[in-house]
Amino acid sequence: MKKMTACLLLFALMLALLFHPDIGKEAVCKGLLLCGRVIIPSLFPFTVCVLFLVKSGVFACLPISGKFSRFLFHLSPEQFFTFLLSMTGGYPVGAKLLNESVEQNRLSGDNAGIMLCYSVNAGPAFILLAVGNGVFHSAAIGRILLFSHLAASVTLAVSYGFFLKTEPPAPIRNTDFRPADCLVASVANAASTLIQICAYVLFFSVFIAFWSYYWNGFSAVQSLSSLLEITCSMTAIKDVPVVSFLLGFAGISVWCQVISLAKNIRFRFLPFLLARFLHGALSALFTTVLLRVFHIPLTVLSKPAAALTYDGIALSLAMLMMAIVFLLSLFDTSSAIKTGFAKRRRI
Repeated sequence: MKKMTACLLLFALMLALLFHPDIGKEAVCKGLLLCGRVIIPSLFPFTVCVLFLVKSGVFACLPISGKFSRFLFHLSPEQFFTFLLSMTGGYPVGAKLLNESVEQNRLSGDNAGIMLCYSVNAGPAFILLAVGNGVFHSAAIGRILLFSHLAASVTLAVSYGFFLKTEPPAPIRNTDFRPADCLVASVANAASTLIQICAYVLFFSVFIAFWSYYWNGFSAVQSLSSLLEITCSMTAIKDVPVVSFLLGFAGISVWCQVISLAKNIRFRFLPFLLARFLHGALSALFTTVLLRVFHIPLTVLSKPAAALTYDGIALSLAMLMMAIVFLLSLFDTSSAIKTGFAKRRRI
């Protein structure tokens, strides 16, 4: 039944593309601009930094009390840092980190599925820059949205922590660390993740465009498109608590990204769906309270996100850093190859 429904929907979308190709073309162009102006600038740098920290294992050396993380969140220090990184890296980063932990036998699939319920968070850069400054042109609203979003996530983490099962200590990590190779791998993995995210954004941009076209005049039905891809719908919404709810709800497009990255996690849809609604509702509640405390109106005149510009110096420095990292990676790789040949000759 599910397969038949999905096939019928995609077949209907194919027919719509054949009859109205201009709508699909315009939707893809808007999706590409959205990816280039909002998603990639706000998410890619954070994703690279988060993956680098995880691959280096440096978070395991940071001083944090295991009693604090276990008492409040029922997590080990390593799992607690995974949760913290999911709050700073953006929506799909938490799923990617939890999936890698399961692959490395550092976390069970059941506990990873529970943690996944509250490790789906919008990144601070996206909320502050893309939503706060880009949509509402207000740094204060961006900070309120960020605090509400993170406070709701922490509340869910404390609540869902009671369902986690006690696990044996994780195996000791490999201490062999090469910064150049680690950075190159982090950039490659982040690029792969961003390609998937942008692909989902483009697809749902087309789907939302045809949804709005065929349901034109039915505002109640058209508003459901906001639940599909929140990034595409964010610029048209003026109500701040509604935006806060959508940031916590994440949208079906983000759900698809999370599920695609959580291949080794025991995913349970109903607890995940409940967590998304709770995250959105708590975020909207916290946002409403803070807006009234700081005397900011609930409805703000939103404007289209401004285009991002980059100067020639920034591009030159970025290219220079990429070249240096690439050369360092080649140097480390060639050294490893020579060492391997030397060992074989000795044998």
